[in-house]
Amino acid sequence: MTKNADTTAQCGAELIVKNLEAHGITHVFGIPGAKVDRLFDALVDSSIETVVTRHEQNAAFIAGGLGRITGKAGVCIATSGPGASNFITGLATANSEGDPVLAIGGAVKLADRLKLTHQTMDTVSLFRPVTKYSVELTTPTAISEVMANAFRFAESGRPGAAFVSTPMDVLSMPAHAPVLADRLAPRMGGAPADVVAEAATLLRHAKRPVMLLGMLASRPDVAEAVRAFVKQTGVPVVGTYQAAGAVSEDLVDRFGGRIGLFRNQHGDQLLHEADVVVAVGYNPVEYDPWLWNVNDARQIINIDIVPAELDNAFAPAIELIGDIGLSLSALGGKAGGLARAPELEAVLEGYKKARSSALLNARSSSNTAVHPLQIVRELEQFVTPDMTLCLDMGTFHIWLARYLLSFRARQVLISNGQQTMGVGLHGVLQPAL
Repeated sequence: MTKNADTTAQCGAELIVKNLEAHGITHVFGIPGAKVDRLFDALVDSSIETVVTRHEQNAAFIAGGLGRITGKAGVCIATSGPGASNFITGLATANSEGDPVLAIGGAVKLADRLKLTHQTMDTVSLFRPVTKYSVELTTPTAISEVMANAFRFAESGRPGAAFVSTPMDVLSMPAHAPVLADRLAPRMGGAPADVVAEAATLLRHAKRPVMLLGMLASRPDVAEAVRAFVKQTGVPVVGTYQAAGAVSEDLVDRFGGRIGLFRNQHGDQLLHEADVVVAVGYNPVEYDPWLWNVNDARQIINIDIVPAELDNAFAPAIELIGDIGLSLSALGGKAGGLARAPELEAVLEGYKKARSSALLNARSSSNTAVHPLQIVRELEQFVTPDMTLCLDMGTFHIWLARYLLSFRARQVLISNGQQTMGVGLHGVLQPAL
């Protein structure tokens, strides 16, 4: 991004807005309040459109949806005390789902932080367990530093939520500091060549390899590498709910379905039969590893941007850490075509037949109810590649996640980390932005 030519501001609120503009923010979502009125006033005179929501949780959901689709942090703003605390569910959801979000919450004056005064609350401590970055501005001099770091934490590595507390008096203090939005985040390379070679050797010697796609596999750049890898190797593919769209339509014969919540799908059977699993951008919060890696009986090659948090059922034999797409491309080039195991091919064929039969024969047993697969069957008739489907939570989302195919990365927005009710709202405003 280009550094804003005007590096001064009359007050802290205006410098925050200058930083938002310089980071390419075009919309913010939230609810005004006394402690952040100065910030909303500054937004009126900016290029940023303010979208007022009915509830702060909704603002966080929408910011999270925008973050997931664009890869750039969505921004939400709320006033002090309960205004900011209402962000909690939305930020916890974004952090679990890998959606970049920057939340700005108002706060009482610095001198009142330790007093029992109206709407005083230690929101920094409140948000620390559910965000990647949670800080409070204590001087206008630090505004650009804090904002730049908040965006970096939200968007880099495994994306997630960042929270910045803005005391009322800091927003009104004179502020003269440069905008730091022109510092590009460091670009990671792929995993080291010797580790890639080790993983390729393990993969070539595997008798029944299977690929498990997680939430980061549905990023457009990673999805391209996934598709190239499947074409090169012919490996069977299973995905979590959040990985929807990573496999293209021309590779559907290698797809064994989506898994999550309950170990009763064809994809679970594929993983159970596997002797080596290539996990791509997978986070255990998506689907507990003890459910699919029964008795820790298979070796795991973990390809991710961050090292795995070790689990009794998820302790990778080899980890390719770095840019996921580059690591996957390097591994595919060294592994080449893999032998097709009859056991796995039978499961893939069984999945296709079972899915087709279930959709064809779906009927409700009641005149007043609709079978979920009837909805899936109808959606397949008119959901085109340019449409984005936003799913809320409930039993129905399991049916759609399992049976509704999608072939565009991030075409289906779904939560499975926190399974938050109301999260479907995060996509409502996206087409208009």
